Amino acid sequence: MEGLRRHFTVAVNAEALALAWARQDAAPIGATVVVDHEISPRGRLGRLWQRPSDRTVAMAMVWRPQLAADAADLIWSAASLGLLRAMATYVDPEPLLLWPDEVVDDMGRVLGAVRAEIQLAPGRVASAIVTARVDLDTVGRPERGSVLAAVDDALVTVAAQLDTDAEMVRDACTACSALAGCAVIAHLLPRGEVRGAAQGIDASGALQLVSSTGLRQRVPIVSFDRLTVGRLPR
Repeated sequence: MEGLRRHFTVAVNAEALALAWARQDAAPIGATVVVDHEISPRGRLGRLWQRPSDRTVAMAMVWRPQLAADAADLIWSAASLGLLRAMATYVDPEPLLLWPDEVVDDMGRVLGAVRAEIQLAPGRVASAIVTARVDLDTVGRPERGSVLAAVDDALVTVAAQLDTDAEMVRDACTACSALAGCAVIAHLLPRGEVRGAAQGIDASGALQLVSSTGLRQRVPIVSFDRLTVGRLPR
């Protein structure tokens, strides 16, 4: 495992280092960068991770999933599922997934988040850098090393499952969704919105909504800005 992990005390962010490793040195599947203090920890849409670095676990892992390009959003789902499984070790009741990138507790507090930087080849996914961050305070302040090990193991496992049974990964994400039965407004980029009841994710990883008239609509991550959620289940 030593050759598959690089540790940095300070860096701009873990994702940038993992991406450079993958591009310049052909980092293998599962290669991981851990950073103690990220200067600019960025999540989806470049939004800043707001927790202090000394209370955050941050790591980025190289994936090379066997996916068609139009199913790339499933990488976000799989990464979130891996983080959820790791967080379930520390949080009771079991946490939930808030599509497309956050893991929350039963009160809706964010325990951690993921980001997927995806590189495409013609018709397929070439590689992805999956970054996971955990707020140690909201998961009960466990020891940093144990959290790193739990997240690392869970991401490796779910990456393999994504290759062998993507439908199982998708079904597991739907079963753990914090949005089940919720009235949702999906705010879109550059503008506009879609309203409906959340119905899980489809085969490509897009959020499925059903309007009051029964119209089914999908929200891919590329056009998604943010959610307004009517309620979270207890």
